[in-house]
Amino acid sequence: MQRSPVTNHALAGRLCRWLLVVSACWPLTSIHAAPANAAPFLDAVSQFAGQVLVQGGALHSQPTLLFVNGLDGDPDIIGIRNWNSAPASSDRNIARGGAAPATPKPSSPSTPPADGSRMVFPERDWARATPESQGVDGTKLKQAVACLNTHSQPDGANALVIVRNGRLLWKGPEADAYRRVFSCTKVFTSTVFGVLVDDGKCELDDSASQHWPALVSHCAAYSNITLRHLASMSGGYLGIVRDVSPEQPWGDPIAYLVPQQPRYDSGAACAYHDHDVFLLGSILARLARQPLQEIFRRRIADPIGMSRWSWGVVGVLENGVAMNNAAGTPARNPGIETTTLDLARLGHLYLNRGNWNGRQLLSAAFVDQAITNQVPVLRRHATGADPGGHYGFYWWTNGRQRNGQSAWPAAPPQTYSARGASANICFVVPEWNMVIARLAGAPGESKTSDLTWNTFFGKLGPAVASKP
Repeated sequence: MQRSPVTNHALAGRLCRWLLVVSACWPLTSIHAAPANAAPFLDAVSQFAGQVLVQGGALHSQPTLLFVNGLDGDPDIIGIRNWNSAPASSDRNIARGGAAPATPKPSSPSTPPADGSRMVFPERDWARATPESQGVDGTKLKQAVACLNTHSQPDGANALVIVRNGRLLWKGPEADAYRRVFSCTKVFTSTVFGVLVDDGKCELDDSASQHWPALVSHCAAYSNITLRHLASMSGGYLGIVRDVSPEQPWGDPIAYLVPQQPRYDSGAACAYHDHDVFLLGSILARLARQPLQEIFRRRIADPIGMSRWSWGVVGVLENGVAMNNAAGTPARNPGIETTTLDLARLGHLYLNRGNWNGRQLLSAAFVDQAITNQVPVLRRHATGADPGGHYGFYWWTNGRQRNGQSAWPAAPPQTYSARGASANICFVVPEWNMVIARLAGAPGESKTSDLTWNTFFGKLGPAVASKP
């Protein structure tokens, strides 16, 4: 539904407890005066919001607004909009109820960096380049990789790739090896979500039962669960666990689609749990009347040149559509299998905010949402890995966790990653125009902790900052 423009006072009246005026960076660090063109708006807001914060440092010529809705006592991010811009038509499926897309990046990765290199896109193969040609100190880069290799055995850096400006700077000897990515599969599912949102088939805050009415027929407690909840591990959905075996230690994934009583009220807590992912994946497949694999292949993989990948099928939905392993759950039929080089292509697409060599495959508005934290740190944590404060749509962000620290403080603040079985990972680093991907042959044995990666970033940072 299209929305008519709102006045300053009308918009201010819709804010609930907080309004933060921020630049494109996060977190807030200090308070400064707002720009002059903000005055009418702030006057209108002052009677509703107790405080206005402005990001320290130079403001952009068009600052952005971050609306945080606290009606339920849970500070959920609603959205962001450039101060002087009207809502773009491409945002309307992203922004429901007046919400705007998440924080735009300070500069588009497609903009040539300071060293004069321009962004390129791989064709059949990645273009190779020396580190120095891309503003990276080759000696320090080797030192960073050697450190990672030492602390991530037995696979080490064998399947590591590092790409800057679309050029391959580092390729491990096993970068072409075909491997399971496990939970990295989740970002393939959220990418399909973005495709269908962009197509207008659904919106982020649609209720799950709107697209699968049988859900509430099975269990009325799911009447409030939304697609956003499911995409950010906040749904509390629970299905059946059956047929547990060494081959599928968490049971047969297709059984997850038989609803049971929820683990918690949707949006009231968060927990890293594959059942949420399978419910979302099944809804997307029903909406498209196609398997997730087919949507991803046609709309994403083929255009970006992903040629070596597959997506396991765990069963068939009631409408006859094959159900892919949406979460990468360990099972007889796994999630995504691919190479590090092809996984890096997906990272490169996200680095460029959904644009591939001039073709917008995924809207920038959706990408910005997907890589921005969707789980307020104050939201209660239920069980398992804790996404609070640093989780988008299945992408882990570098936001502040419950302990007040980021996972990789040595990495730039906008860094985000897809992660699978501890050993498999794809980092996207917008500030460096860089994608870093690494897969492992035996992820059950090969472990890489946040501390390992933070040490790696601590050594890589000086290499990127150095001039040739």
